[in-house]
Amino acid sequence: MGNYSIVEGPWDRYTFRKVRPQDWDKVIKHIQTFFLRDEPTSKLLGYTDEYGEEFAVLAKKLFLDDLSFWVEDNETGEVAAVRVTFRHRKDTSFDGISMNSRTLKHLYKLVDICHQRCDLFEKYNLEEYADFFVASCAPKYRKRGITTEMYRRSLEFLKAEGFKLAKSVFTSPYTRAAARNLGFVEDSRVDFSELKEDDGTLLFDPKDLNGEHYGAMLVKLL
Repeated sequence: MGNYSIVEGPWDRYTFRKVRPQDWDKVIKHIQTFFLRDEPTSKLLGYTDEYGEEFAVLAKKLFLDDLSFWVEDNETGEVAAVRVTFRHRKDTSFDGISMNSRTLKHLYKLVDICHQRCDLFEKYNLEEYADFFVASCAPKYRKRGITTEMYRRSLEFLKAEGFKLAKSVFTSPYTRAAARNLGFVEDSRVDFSELKEDDGTLLFDPKDLNGEHYGAMLVKLL
């Protein structure tokens, strides 16, 4: 994969780096510490060790596509931000990934409903697309332009790699706004008020929800 130089390199006081096997543990630790506790669905349902461990297994599977990167603070060596991306094909399956934790199970259901409401392969005549799975920035590094720069570099890289479309299901109003500013458009959405437990009861108490509690599948043609 010869286009990673588009992503890797210095920016301000940070360095963008490809996620390599020696980085997996610290990148996953960042995801468990920040993303899995801040992402709106996870925040409402709660973090558990089981959820964190299952998500770690899933992340390692996605890292194998060599489309993910992380941002290092040059002064401290800390993981400031993470961008996990994978190659989504028609035959992509997560059947071998354990989803016993309540939070991961319902997060996956939300994403699956978005996919059911808009078949991207059929609508855009695709065999594959780039799936932005996780965008995470540690709280102390937010509002510095890092997330926008992650998207900018990633989109340029993916276009050079031959992808025709990038997609993500956004549950955070902040990442939705960042994506829309970069030209992403909405193809489907799921309100949190629609989500249900296995027995048909509502997943969330309506009083805990507001107008920003929804998942939106946004896409950008490359």
